[in-house]
Amino acid sequence: MKTPTTFFHCFFGTQLLVGVLLLLNLFVPLALVLIMPVLVNIIFISHFPSTCRNRSGRRLMIIDLYLAWAYRKAYGPILTMRVRPN
Repeated sequence: MKTPTTFFHCFFGTQLLVGVLLLLNLFVPLALVLIMPVLVNIIFISHFPSTCRNRSGRRLMIIDLYLAWAYRKAYGPILTMRVRPN
């Protein structure tokens, strides 16, 4: 059985990779798709426990949704139901 630290290495590695891609303006739609599950987990962890009211998750989600809206035309091929091969 793998230790929990393996998950955290993958989790933080994903965050690091997405951060570098966003800073270099490379594969931005892919980076936003990769970071969305991380942001959803941050929202769930920071919103649902009654003792923790951290607003950073909401800010990050708003920024991510703004970037997704700004790059919405790049998501067209991802969201196509049926694609014809060339």
